[in-house]
Amino acid sequence: MRRWLWLPLALFVVILAGCGGSKKFTIEQADVAARIMPNGDLFIQELFTYRFEGGWNGMTRYVDLKGHEGIEFFEAYIPPSGKYFEDFTYDNLQRLTVDFNEDNDTYYVHTPSSDETKRVYYRYRIKGAAVRYADTGELAWSFFKNNNDDIHNVTINLQLQEPYDEQRIHYFLHDRTGGQVSLKLGGSGELSSIHYYNALLDLNGTARLRVLFPAEWISEQEARPAALPLDQVLAEEHEREQRLVKRENHLSLADSVLNIVLYGALLLLLLHLLPLKRIAGRLLHKSLLPEQLERLDPLLAVYIFRKGRLKKRDIFAGVFSLRHRGLVAMEERQAPPRLQADKKAPDILPEFVFTGRRSALNETERFFLDKFFYGKKLETERFTGPTRKEKKDSNELKRYRRLSERIHTDFKKWRELLGRMDNFHEYVYPNRLRRILKTALIFLHFIIVLALYITDVSSTVKIGWVFLIVGTAAGLAFAFPKRRWITGVYYVVCFGAAGLLYESPAATTYALLVIVTVIFVYILPSYRLTLTGWKYYAALRYWRRRLKRGKTYSGSGAYDTESSLKLAEFALVLDAGPQLLKAMKRRSDDEALQSLVSRISQPAIEGLVYSQRSISYMPPDTSSGGSGGFTDGGGGGGGGGDGGTGAF
Repeated sequence: MRRWLWLPLALFVVILAGCGGSKKFTIEQADVAARIMPNGDLFIQELFTYRFEGGWNGMTRYVDLKGHEGIEFFEAYIPPSGKYFEDFTYDNLQRLTVDFNEDNDTYYVHTPSSDETKRVYYRYRIKGAAVRYADTGELAWSFFKNNNDDIHNVTINLQLQEPYDEQRIHYFLHDRTGGQVSLKLGGSGELSSIHYYNALLDLNGTARLRVLFPAEWISEQEARPAALPLDQVLAEEHEREQRLVKRENHLSLADSVLNIVLYGALLLLLLHLLPLKRIAGRLLHKSLLPEQLERLDPLLAVYIFRKGRLKKRDIFAGVFSLRHRGLVAMEERQAPPRLQADKKAPDILPEFVFTGRRSALNETERFFLDKFFYGKKLETERFTGPTRKEKKDSNELKRYRRLSERIHTDFKKWRELLGRMDNFHEYVYPNRLRRILKTALIFLHFIIVLALYITDVSSTVKIGWVFLIVGTAAGLAFAFPKRRWITGVYYVVCFGAAGLLYESPAATTYALLVIVTVIFVYILPSYRLTLTGWKYYAALRYWRRRLKRGKTYSGSGAYDTESSLKLAEFALVLDAGPQLLKAMKRRSDDEALQSLVSRISQPAIEGLVYSQRSISYMPPDTSSGGSGGFTDGGGGGGGGGDGGTGAF
């Protein structure tokens, strides 16, 4: 199937999916009553009100066990209509089937529901939720975490026990969703309680309550030998409360700063994308005389044409460069039997012989001669790769792979040496700003992510994990600057870290900054063209279009064998070789093409085109293999999925 046919097919699938029935649920209310038991357990009763649209199998409830000893029991019931906790008895409760999925620590409550409002009563007991010290008890309770949807109208009452001493009771709320906590005094025989209310505990929000109370409340629990530094804890919590109060202002300031950075990055991106020099080069390229272009060194020509990013087939441009200077002679040779036996392979292959002196070569040219010539000969067969028959032989593939790896290694080194040549920098020069910017941006994003987590009043442990993970990714990006995928992974990590922050304009702005940075880093070229380089680039592209039709740059003047050979060489280095071959077959009466045939045969050009195509082929590594497929993981009991508080 053609690739473009997938688009309407995918659109059709999306439309079909959208035609399905609407299915959603909301948690309209959650009332919670909790009591600390004498042994330190926490007994909890919850009354959830759900609103279902469509058919559902039941509800899910996730209970955070961090710092606790587990759940002693968990039960779910359908309560009588209009009744509350104190009115519930076993006689008027309808017990529901509950399964526990150990893979996601979630309870699955089975009660089919469809287009209705339903109340469900949960009761469970968390073992060792409170901890006793010498004269102080401590409860750290995350009552809602890992939610699958927003929870509306959340009310929690934590009953306070005797002896009631308000001076010894301290409570702190860790909640960024707008929840409020207060002390609710009891009356007419009722116990006092710590009261929490939140009109909307959103999907990504978490709420954690920390309570310090008299140790006598959990008299049945053995006291821990270490004392709780109460003054230090109170000072830390009060400081955290002050930071939370200032959090919105600090995040607003951070958002303003990030907006300035974002607009600056967008401006840099816009300036980089504006092709001012390219437009000027296109307008001025006609000022170049035909002789200037036709005398251009083929290697410099392809270096400008590729904007410094040479390909392996440009090794032939290096050979043609030496031939233009009279240091290499070309001869046509019969292709070896292995190629003649392949119908798609050429019968004639050019051979290049070095006829000059090594002392006339610079460092880059000597390296080229040492690595790609055997003795004084460059045999084109070396670059032709395996034939169709040889591709079926694993031993032959191994041999060709070793050869391809050597050519690739030598080519990379040669390309690096070319990038240092000063005479090339008049046209194409290394973009040193790219490395500086890449390094600076990696460091900048690391600092921004840490600053956002500190400003967001995240816990020390969370900041530590962010420092470790993002810092490790940044270190790898610093260590391997040329491996762009590592840099990409680093920015994905930064983007993910921002996504874990509680919703704020600063986090959203930073996410946009990451996207702009990735675009900027990936389009920032390793090499830049000067204005002169852009003039030649535009002229070379114009000439390439003419070369495809077998024409010279100017379209006038006499043809001799040498200029015709140059025409063929420039066609090959500018990726117009196949089209030139078609023109030679189609227009046998053309003067330029007839002059070309007198200097280099059509089969020889076919051999060069074949070699250019084959040189980039890297045979597969037959020494290793894979499983060749995918396996599906198994699911846990209950309801599977990712767990959390919601419905299934």
